[in-house]
Parts: sequence; C-alpha cells; structure tokens
Amino acid sequence: MKTFVLLFGVLLLVWGCTTKETKNYITNNTGPADWQPPVLAWTALPDAEVRGTVGLDVTVTDSSSIPLVKLYVDGAERDSLTATPYRFSLNTDSLPDGVHLCEARAWDQYGNLGISPVLRVDVMNSVAQGPRVLWVPDSFATIQGAINAAMDYDTIRVRDGTYYETLNTFGKGIWVESEHGPLHCTIDDAGGNDVFCIEGNEIMATVRGFV
Repeated sequence: MKTFVLLFGVLLLVWGCTTKETKNYITNNTGPADWQPPVLAWTALPDAEVRGTVGLDVTVTDSSSIPLVKLYVDGAERDSLTATPYRFSLNTDSLPDGVHLCEARAWDQYGNLGISPVLRVDVMNSVAQGPRVLWVPDSFATIQGAINAAMDYDTIRVRDGTYYETLNTFGKGIWVESEHGPLHCTIDDAGGNDVFCIEGNEIMATVRGFV
C-alpha cells in the first residue's frame, strides 16, 4: 500500500509540473500589437501629360507609426521618405516618353507592408511645350525656383502659406499668382527692402494674390 501511495504522489507531482510548464508556454506566446498593413492612397493626381519635375502626393493611414515610405517607378525604387508629408518629387527628364507605372509602398513599425494602387503617369517631354503651370511647392520648393525654371507665358501658381523670399523675374513675361488669393498667401522678405523685382520686358510680368 505504501508503494502505491508513493507512486501516486510521484505521478501527481509530474502532472503538476507538466501543467505549469504548459501554462507558462501559452502565456508567453505573444505577437505584435498591429497585424494590419498601412492603407495608401494617391492625392493631387498629376495632369494627363507631364513634363519635367512633377510632385506625387500619397497619404498613409495606419494605427501604428510609419518609419518608411518608398516610391517605385516601373518596378524600380526611385525615392524614399521617412516623415510626412509624403510628397515625392519625380524628375521625368530621365524617363522615356510614354506611360510609366508608379507605386508607393509603406512599412509600419511592426513590418507590415502596404502598397498603393498603381498610378499611371504619361510623360511627354519631347512634345513641343506651350505655356505651362508650375506649382509651388509641389514641383518647386520656392517661388524663385519656379521663376528660374519658367519661360515666357508660363504661370506660376503658389499654394497657401507664408514664403520667406525676395523675388526677381529677370525680365521674364510670366504670371505669378496665389492659389486662393491674398487672405491665404504671404511673401515675407524678412526685413529686406524689396519683395519683388520685376525688370522691364516686351512681355510684362503679372503678379497677383499675395500679401
């Protein structure tokens, strides 16, 4: 009888240890807090035909932080961003004329990958250009940068905000205007004497919509 009781006690002890180990194993089996990939969408779509440098904006929605967003053109990595706003500057001069497929990919902090819909960009650099619309800061970071790239009859359109610059048209016959008028767009020369210098030309420059 003593032998039976002793054997039963040993079996009970082994069963208890096995149960405890199994419970600890299950308790420690944890995964990441986020299993869902980021959701990407293109905004401010480009014109039907693009030339030169074009801005491509993408929004990224996710419950976790986004450390990296990349742009792919025709399957090849083209650019990467690590902070908002996610605005890629695509220089099409190195691309042959025709349709190119753009795709943005974003990774959240847990490694989940989200992929945007495919964006078709039709590059037409070799076609004779007429008057263009140059956007600031979409295609050019500064107003003066857009003026430097502009040619006669081009329009420079500036989005809302305050721009700390002193500007010179260098005699170009261009139109410089804000997108939503003077209540939303200011040019500040940071204490200088001249905000805008317009040199004479047969085709006069026009400036409107700024404070």
